[in-house]
Amino acid sequence: MRLVKIFGMCLLLMFVMPLMTAVLGSVSPSERRNQEKNCSPSDGTASTAWSVPMGAAYRVTAQFGPRISPITGAPDMHTGIDLASPAGDAPVLAATAGEVVKIENLGNRSYGLWVEINHSGRTTTRYAHLSSVSVKVGDKVSAGQQIAVEGKSGGVTGPHLHFEIRHDGEAIDPAKELMERFGFSFDGTPGITFNGSRAITADDVAAFLPSPKGVDQSDSLTEEQIANATAIVETGQKLGLPPKAWAIALMTALQESALGADKSTTTPNSDVDVGIFQQRAKVGWYADGLSIEQNTTILNDVRYAAATFYQGHDMSLIAYGLNPGGAAGPPGYHLPGLIDIKDWMNRKDLGEIAQAVQKSDFPRHYTKHEATVAALLPRINTGIGSYECAPAAEGIPRSGTAGEQVAAYAMTQIGVPYSWGGGDETGPTKGFCCSPGGKDGSAIVGFDCSGLVLWAWSKLGVRLPHESSAQQRMTTPVAKENIQAGDLLFFPGHVGIADGKGGMIEAPRPGLAVRVTPDVLDDPHYGPLFTGAGRPSLPDKP
Repeated sequence: MRLVKIFGMCLLLMFVMPLMTAVLGSVSPSERRNQEKNCSPSDGTASTAWSVPMGAAYRVTAQFGPRISPITGAPDMHTGIDLASPAGDAPVLAATAGEVVKIENLGNRSYGLWVEINHSGRTTTRYAHLSSVSVKVGDKVSAGQQIAVEGKSGGVTGPHLHFEIRHDGEAIDPAKELMERFGFSFDGTPGITFNGSRAITADDVAAFLPSPKGVDQSDSLTEEQIANATAIVETGQKLGLPPKAWAIALMTALQESALGADKSTTTPNSDVDVGIFQQRAKVGWYADGLSIEQNTTILNDVRYAAATFYQGHDMSLIAYGLNPGGAAGPPGYHLPGLIDIKDWMNRKDLGEIAQAVQKSDFPRHYTKHEATVAALLPRINTGIGSYECAPAAEGIPRSGTAGEQVAAYAMTQIGVPYSWGGGDETGPTKGFCCSPGGKDGSAIVGFDCSGLVLWAWSKLGVRLPHESSAQQRMTTPVAKENIQAGDLLFFPGHVGIADGKGGMIEAPRPGLAVRVTPDVLDDPHYGPLFTGAGRPSLPDKP
């Protein structure tokens, strides 16, 4: 492995079982499915599963952004993305759960026949140029539910669906938004649900792995190997990553450790490679400040190893005498994971992507596991959803402690994207450029870690600065055993909000979204890095 990026501020941590859009906890798959059945807009909550809004194969005919109008020939701003099916009459599906708030027919002008759906109050989606509509205002819809039929009403040159995502009324680029939040691209696959709980099928696998190489050896895998594969898939689900990511991780684990069956992987070799992905403790795939022996235990945790494979790992190497930045060295380094690989979602060669993460001496060995993974994925999918529901703003309790109310406010933002420098007393905002790792938040409406904290506590009239260490200085220290809901949990360069159940509500890092990390002080990474808890003081009553 080699070092490629520098991160700071809220980006210095990695996670054992982070949940991008979920409050998952330790429940069985059947319990999870029961919870999801009760998770609907009708009970004041909103799902974060998304679906391609076209129920048939399609092509993208126009992207978001400035253009010359095909109707008027004048410059204009295209506020969505256009999807066209070959027949021009594809089912139009709700992109995510919500409530139908507007249906309008403008005839041969503008949108023509169009529908607007509200999701969690501040975000809406629009579907235009329809030929017919199968819902009415007030209807509650779920992700992937048919709401209309593609058409050519309004100002068009041919039949298609014009699809928009708006936040606080401002149109944002659907392709960019969904790629940044979920690693999803509009590739012509009809109706696929991403970041959702639908079981993966052989057809889903074929969409990104049409001709798998190698020999299918899935029937010879042991129960232990299947269990490890399941843990890798579950971790990817909970991170909101698509099946393609799970496949790459499984191919890597098969090559590096035979999915954990090679017991020599549980002890470091001469290069201190260890664990199911053979991650190198010697160069930083561990929690800073711990010995290599201690980190061997951490890297042998399959879910931790999977999370770091997907996301990479931030650490400081200064204490280990590896200072490529000079005498003092920069504050931190980022070992790249899968989501750090440029354009990984659109690259076809899965083995090549695995090699970009692993830097193996045998770069072509990953590909030989494609057939095994293609057969394995539909069998091991747990049905555990990679999303759950967050309470809507109107569900905020008006009773209970101040901290419980703060935690409830923070929970309403689950699924909001991370944005470097984003968030203030008004809610999610565009951030700025750039983080120490070069991440630009200027086009992303969302929160960074301290932005989420200051927003949630501002609801109770508490003003906090937009920086985690400054927030810690303004709070009253709280002993670990006395942590309550709403208390701030501090780590090097990072802060989150205690949920009162042992978890932490946090805005973690670019590419992810506000989530709850359960049992945060007991996991093998966060626990050793915990620097303390603090409780903001409520303002004096006039």
